[in-house]
Amino acid sequence: MKYLYIMLVLYSVLLRAYWGNSRNQLRLEPRWQHIKDSCLLFDDRWILVGTIIFGNKGIEPLEIDTLVLCWHGQYLDKLFASLYRTEINEPFLAIDNYWIADGIWDKTKQRIIFKLETKKRLSTITNFHLMLTIPACLEPIIKKGSFSIESHYLPISYQNIAPELLTLRF
Repeated sequence: MKYLYIMLVLYSVLLRAYWGNSRNQLRLEPRWQHIKDSCLLFDDRWILVGTIIFGNKGIEPLEIDTLVLCWHGQYLDKLFASLYRTEINEPFLAIDNYWIADGIWDKTKQRIIFKLETKKRLSTITNFHLMLTIPACLEPIIKKGSFSIESHYLPISYQNIAPELLTLRF
């Protein structure tokens, strides 16, 4: 019985050391959904390409003010992106109430920078939706690539998440 107790304590300590602060989770889900109600000029397409889901089960409030997504794929001269936010169980709608930022395309580093006007608090489940406005000719190029989150812009408790979990592939 004494050994069982010691083994249980040791097991719980090892799990805690291995998982670290497992209360906070981050998941990227590819979507690739054409928004049909878009009224764009020419041949542009408005596409919901993915959802970034922050899970915050900690006691301390967490906030985010910058989100940076790196592009991995064929070189892009320009890319137009917007970020929307919904809470748990809210359906996504591309409306002004959910819009939080337009991205700034850094063509040198091939990344989108979202600088939020104010810090956004991460609730228990917070969904950020990535929308791209692209010409039809870019759609197959985007589908062949991927985006990854630059983790050092995230709150500290999310910075040690494995890089493969921070990648949005289509």
